[in-house]
Amino acid sequence: MKFLIPVTLLASSILATSAFAAGQDSPWYAGVSGDMSFPRSTTVTGTTSGNIKYKFSSGGNIEFGYEPQMLGNATGDVRLEAEGGYHAFGLKDVTHGGVTNSSPTGDLKVMTLMGNAYYDLHTGTSFTPYVGAGVGDAHVTFGRNNGFGATSSSDNRLGYQFMTGVSYTPASMPHTDWSLGYRYLGTTSPQFTTATGTDKFSAIHASNIELGFKYHF
Repeated sequence: MKFLIPVTLLASSILATSAFAAGQDSPWYAGVSGDMSFPRSTTVTGTTSGNIKYKFSSGGNIEFGYEPQMLGNATGDVRLEAEGGYHAFGLKDVTHGGVTNSSPTGDLKVMTLMGNAYYDLHTGTSFTPYVGAGVGDAHVTFGRNNGFGATSSSDNRLGYQFMTGVSYTPASMPHTDWSLGYRYLGTTSPQFTTATGTDKFSAIHASNIELGFKYHF
């Protein structure tokens, strides 16, 4: 995730400059989140056939959002967000040609660029339940030593996600939100080129429990 650090710093600087110009009613915020991922197993068809099971995995996201309800101190519920994400699903075992490898060393990486929309249910307290959905690009990479050949391959597919959870705004830090939520991440079926041809994977699905932090400029 090293590539996310300079992106985060650059984007945060841009947003901070915009926020300074806009004043206290700026609708912008930036955030980060980390999660525990539970990816579903994947079936493989094509020149080879088999099944892949994944280990308990993890990932993270950086978000830059806009809350139009904050303009003019108006009260609203909808916010919009641009988000970059990274997840690496380690391989638990790979069944290929009827033979199971219980110690593969590769992984399946999913890098996403999403546009999200959220609906916040304001309760008049420090706690705010939310629901959201997103759609965008998913760059899926199947790494080396993956049990299906020695080549590394990648594919770009449609990515989508659904989110729900609750955020908390401490009275002592009113410009921050701390959240606990659930994220369902999916992609359409990727295809990869291996040493023997092309393999088609079933759609990628992962359930994620996440912790997040947002700062409102």
